[in-house]
Amino acid sequence: MFQLLECHDAVLRGQRLSSVSKGAFAEIGRQAAGAAGYVIVDSCLVASQFLFCVSYPIFIATNTRAVLESLLPLPPSVTFLTLVQLPVRDIHRLGWPMLVANLVLWCTVAVILALIGTDLVQSHFEHVGEVAWTARFGPGTLLFAAQAVVAFEGIGIVLPVREAMSEPEAFPRMIVACMALGTVAFLVFGICSYATATFVTLNLNGGAALGVRAAFFFPAMVALEDKLGLSDESGLLPCCAARTCLVLAAFASSLYAPYENLMGLAGGLCAVPLAFIFPGWFHLRLCKPRYGEGRALDITLVAFGVVMAPVAVTTTRTTKALVHAVGLMA
Repeated sequence: MFQLLECHDAVLRGQRLSSVSKGAFAEIGRQAAGAAGYVIVDSCLVASQFLFCVSYPIFIATNTRAVLESLLPLPPSVTFLTLVQLPVRDIHRLGWPMLVANLVLWCTVAVILALIGTDLVQSHFEHVGEVAWTARFGPGTLLFAAQAVVAFEGIGIVLPVREAMSEPEAFPRMIVACMALGTVAFLVFGICSYATATFVTLNLNGGAALGVRAAFFFPAMVALEDKLGLSDESGLLPCCAARTCLVLAAFASSLYAPYENLMGLAGGLCAVPLAFIFPGWFHLRLCKPRYGEGRALDITLVAFGVVMAPVAVTTTRTTKALVHAVGLMA
């Protein structure tokens, strides 16, 4: 991440500009590797948005069903669940909804940690069987590693966030604090809560799910319409056709891929190159670190990404399911 910031500064110095706001990551790729670098970075960014836009509706639908089942006397039908999500397509600005959703998610995490503490205290006084603390390595472990890399999904907005800050020089301290907090949260959940649901909000007692992330297909559509040259002046029909194709493609993907595997695939195909391979590679090309430690770090990042990306993809059952589905259709 810090390599990416240094590359951005190097590009600004080379072009004698004060900012490179639009497509900053891709522009760094162009400066480091030509047109191919620009296309590769942009493709990874669009693919990551698509995969996350597939996973977010699954998150929303699962939480919506849990909430409605706790409120209604009968289980809600699929048609009713679909109608509940229709207003999401009319959301045009995600600033405040995302802020509220993130705050609610952090409140949910705090409640879950309190419940974990209560269970640990009760199990201490009750005669509960000991948990077998054994390390088991296999495809599940590699899939978990691929999902863990998804924590770097926000690498694409690092540069725009720093440019939007009133004090950009404070960004490194802020990002270090956020990464440290996230690491501590992962460790606490991994050590203390060994039997958790996939979605953090579904670990609450009584099936009461909190937090719905309103991020349907908006980010991917913005990127897609921009690449296709569509705008408000282009007419309603082309935009609706593009949105329909994206939704159908996402629906087809979600039919053959569990949530965990979608996240693992996003980590292997997108998060690993964007967070490890590209920053190290571009830093070697643009900044040319003179000291051995800097070059060793860049090479280590690239090597880790090159090894981790195919491992994450091949161990994700999503790939197998999609290949099987294509074989059936053929």
